[in-house]
Amino acid sequence: MRRFYVLMGTLILFMQSILIAQSFAAVNLDSSTRVMEVRGAEASDYFGRPLVCADFNGDGADDFVVGADRWSFNPGQRPTLYIFRGRGTFVGTDVVELTTDTADAVIYGETGSDNLATALAAGDVNGDGIMDLIAADSTLEVASRPYAGAVYVLFGRADFFNQTVYDFAAGDWDVKILGAKAGDDTGGANAFGGMISHGLACGDLNRDGIDDIAIGAHLGAIGSWSAAGKVYLVFGRKSLTHGSVIDLVNQANVTIQGNEQYAELGTTIAIGDINGDGAPDLVLGEEYGSVGTLTTEGKIFCFWGKSSWASSFSVSTANLIISGAVSWDCLGTAVALSDVNGDGILDLICTADGWSSNKGAIYGFYGRTNFPAAIALSSQQPSFIIRGFDIRNEIGKTLVSGDFNGDGIGDILFSSRDGERDGFNSEGRTYLVFGKPNFPSQLSIETEQVDYIINGGVNNFQLGDAIAAGDLDNDGADEFLIAAPFVDGGKGRLLVFDLNPQLAVSARWEMYE
Repeated sequence: MRRFYVLMGTLILFMQSILIAQSFAAVNLDSSTRVMEVRGAEASDYFGRPLVCADFNGDGADDFVVGADRWSFNPGQRPTLYIFRGRGTFVGTDVVELTTDTADAVIYGETGSDNLATALAAGDVNGDGIMDLIAADSTLEVASRPYAGAVYVLFGRADFFNQTVYDFAAGDWDVKILGAKAGDDTGGANAFGGMISHGLACGDLNRDGIDDIAIGAHLGAIGSWSAAGKVYLVFGRKSLTHGSVIDLVNQANVTIQGNEQYAELGTTIAIGDINGDGAPDLVLGEEYGSVGTLTTEGKIFCFWGKSSWASSFSVSTANLIISGAVSWDCLGTAVALSDVNGDGILDLICTADGWSSNKGAIYGFYGRTNFPAAIALSSQQPSFIIRGFDIRNEIGKTLVSGDFNGDGIGDILFSSRDGERDGFNSEGRTYLVFGKPNFPSQLSIETEQVDYIINGGVNNFQLGDAIAAGDLDNDGADEFLIAAPFVDGGKGRLLVFDLNPQLAVSARWEMYE
């Protein structure tokens, strides 16, 4: 089993102590888990977002990709993606300083004014059995369309890490997908989320055995409706080759159109089989959507996977529509799929970060074969709910799934980047809840009904601005990654946690300055 070691003496540079407080003992972090820390190179790089984990070289261990959207304050420097290779035995230092150390590979965006680090995803879109990297640059000008955005595909291959620099300006991408209209912000984050949610996902939606790409264009207009949003499907195929260009103006396989002005369909996307028919389904978040007399309660749209899709249709034709409970709930802030009750069907988990004056809530809906056509949270109950407790904390603004304790049941990892306790402002908190057959119907953050809590411990640390999960050491249990892009003057830091699968007790990790 792969271990990431950071000696406590070194870790003091980052935090003076990290403890796991248990009911029977206090255990130092380095005696029960392993940590890797990666520190950004320059101020205002915002290293740490977005994140994705997947096996890009086919060696069995997930690799991880970390964005640095340095363009915001350093327009002369191109945005960068850093790629770190997963392997059974970690080689090199355990604290990676990008000022002096290097990643296993880097990707540079096309220009200093674009935004390559908007969104990341992974899937095998050319059907060769190795995962491919999908990266969105939502502000790139393409075909004289300012801010239309683009999505790049970089094929995975056995010798992926033989090339250490991929320069997209030099054409080192394999497939380039062009945004359809100026200002669409293809693959971009929502207008108010601060690059938290992204419209990009992969999965086999047409049941041909090859992963497809779902791309949100949340600012896309539908007729006179500004920012109604669109979602494009580009089907994967073996004929995709290096240098392929796909223009969403007329080459998308499917276009799903939003049906409400400013609702921003497609800010969040997930793909997985939630109805148990063996085909991955498409789940779309629309956090600014409204129904009836409610305003911006948010909506989730689910389309069942099938072998044949119409080329264009309205989101209102979804097989399942879930609407938020009250105005300004913003249901759909984040979505994830995980089998948390261990019944063999993925469950739908979604955030409403505006719930109860922005305390935030996470709703869970157990996967089943007989979903109704609509679920209105104003009058119907979810399978479970996790409630926040502090105004403006917005729990669940970042949300991922994985199996972190290796028991074969899905777990939930979620964050509140502005979470705080004990006088720290916006320190950030990340929570881990283990799945179990008797998963509780209600959990409260206020009473800490979670399995792990990771606290930032520093003012404005905003720990958990980005999170991810992947099996980096190929041991059957996922590691989890938590980023703090705003620390150190915006240099940013990333922590990788590797739980001991034997450690299944409740714990709280404290980070003190």
